[in-house]
Amino acid sequence: MAMNMNALLLALLAATALFHCSSAQTRHVVGDSAGWFVPGNTSFYTSWAAKNTFAVGDTLVFNYAASAHNVEEVTKTNYDSCNSTSPIATYTTPPATVTIKKTGAHYFICGVPGHCLGDQKLSINVASGSSAATPPSSTATPPSSSTTPPPPSSTTTPSPSSPTSPSPSSTVTPPPKDSAAVSLGAAGVVASTVMTIAAVFFF
Repeated sequence: MAMNMNALLLALLAATALFHCSSAQTRHVVGDSAGWFVPGNTSFYTSWAAKNTFAVGDTLVFNYAASAHNVEEVTKTNYDSCNSTSPIATYTTPPATVTIKKTGAHYFICGVPGHCLGDQKLSINVASGSSAATPPSSTATPPSSSTTPPPPSSTTTPSPSSPTSPSPSSTVTPPPKDSAAVSLGAAGVVASTVMTIAAVFFF
């Protein structure tokens, strides 16, 4: 019995370590040692973002000289046009630290006139879970609304002039973004691992 308790304790410690490692946040220093500045090079911040992986809970740290720059989180439209009117958020005190709170595309510019036009702008994409960061696409791809269509029926063939659509039973509706079903992630893995280990030792 003492051996089973020691094994269970060891399993719980391993699960706790696994959970701690899987939920650790990363601190990303934007531009690395160069920091947040006017690079005059469209690929500087795009290349930096491509080398990093972003997840919800991570932080972006923008290092810059006081009064020389700022950081504004903006919409894609304002990012593309370097428009700093009506930003989502503005950070004026360096170093500016931004915590990533949701998945999806995030856009940042310097709101000082002329700086964004000099390519002081950053776009990142935060996928659910951790995945390689890629700058958000400038062209939208429509989401798929159904699973693989059923094979054609051998008894009836639709005419080319009448399009068909998938039946409601073949439509897959994903869970809402940021719902418990989507964000279970590491907690679900840890709970499953602990339950499996407990089952092995007690049954």
